[in-house]
Amino acid sequence: DSTFALHQMVTRYRMRAIALTVDSGFILPEGTLNIERCTRALKVPHLWLKDEQKIKTASRNTTVKFWGWLKKPSINTIVPVLNAADKTLNLQMYRYAHAHHIPLVIGGNNVGNSSFEQENWKTGFMGIFPNARGFYSKWDKVRLISRFVGQHFASPYGFD
Repeated sequence: DSTFALHQMVTRYRMRAIALTVDSGFILPEGTLNIERCTRALKVPHLWLKDEQKIKTASRNTTVKFWGWLKKPSINTIVPVLNAADKTLNLQMYRYAHAHHIPLVIGGNNVGNSSFEQENWKTGFMGIFPNARGFYSKWDKVRLISRFVGQHFASPYGFD
């Protein structure tokens, strides 16, 4: 997704771009090679952000949430558990952009996703679906919040 977004920005819209990768600690050598090939072919500078402490924090967040989830598993809460590390790592991108006066951050996401965060199809596991443009009604937002709060009180183990 992000490769396609970068390609479109550079070739179709003729935008100046900087590719930024936040290393999660789980990027395989093949992934690294693909990133290098893409940025080289598009002649785009590429920056790696790797903060070992943030990787440890992200890993710890995921571990705590996952072990808590195992104590009382629910299809309604597995997605936030598996995405627990994303916030720690994605914040690094926004902080970097802010510190370097980069006015626009574009990531490769599906239509309707909130930036770098949520994929709307996942809420379908709870029987709550967005409209065709990826938006939820006020009532569906209330239902989502209620379900997550309910799950928290039913199984608070993953929220240490």
